[in-house]
Amino acid sequence: MFGENLKSLRKKAGYTQGDFAKKLGISASAVGMYEQGRREPDQKLLLKMAQTLGVSVDRLLGDEAGEMELDEMIESFIDKLIVEYTLTHNG
Repeated sequence: MFGENLKSLRKKAGYTQGDFAKKLGISASAVGMYEQGRREPDQKLLLKMAQTLGVSVDRLLGDEAGEMELDEMIESFIDKLIVEYTLTHNG
């Protein structure tokens, strides 16, 4: 799951494996191995990956509670308020 999340978030952020590797100070092949699940980063690198991608470590690791990004949470909350207001307003 970590490898899939890493690959998806890296692409969403617009990084190639090479670009992302440069930002992290590692090789592109190491990024590929992390994405394939053949290696796991240490805590320090994991934190740097999350910071570079602009997500929490929980989100990067695939923690269900961290799945939703802040913009999605806000949008979901606004939608919920609109629905509840409509129900209250319309009786």
